[in-house]
Amino acid sequence: MGTSELTVSINDDDEASSVAGTGTLNLENSTYTVNEDAGELSVNVKRTDGSTGEISVLVTLGGNATALGNDPATYLDDYQLDSASQVNFGRLTLPDGVDAKVFKIIISDDTDVEGTEAFNITLSIPAGGATLGNQVLATVTIVDNDSTPPAESPQGNGEDVTEDPTSDAEEESGGAVGLLGLLLMALVLLGFRQRVFRSIQK
Repeated sequence: MGTSELTVSINDDDEASSVAGTGTLNLENSTYTVNEDAGELSVNVKRTDGSTGEISVLVTLGGNATALGNDPATYLDDYQLDSASQVNFGRLTLPDGVDAKVFKIIISDDTDVEGTEAFNITLSIPAGGATLGNQVLATVTIVDNDSTPPAESPQGNGEDVTEDPTSDAEEESGGAVGLLGLLLMALVLLGFRQRVFRSIQK
């Protein structure tokens, strides 16, 4: 009896995984809130599914008002990557055997009244055989610590001014005295003119 061969093909429906356990990268949180006067924000990048070999990932900061739901913060003016936290040219490197890495974002404390601002953190373009996980985007909200200064009073010095009711009475009495004086002078002049006229007639 002859033999027959059967060939079976299996189609892989799984997504690409990291190479030889190099790891999958994710941000630890999807949202962060920081006060403007905090100085800095620490962000943790987690590496799962292996930690073999050195890998890196691009860290990008930014975003627009429509996507953020708040006024967009301005890079360099409101925040920037801390160059001392091993983010070189935007890339965060995880050495062989390291399964997490923290980088820092400097938060600028200015005196401008800006309200709540926000920006995004995005992980992209992994290198060294690593892949990206499901949590590669996070939103950072900066809570403003400045308030609108109080409006100045009409006097411009912020002090309450109370009018003295006696000053009005004095002004009124002074006006009456002045009017009476003018009336008396008019009567004196009129009498003088009458005497001069009578002397001329004589």
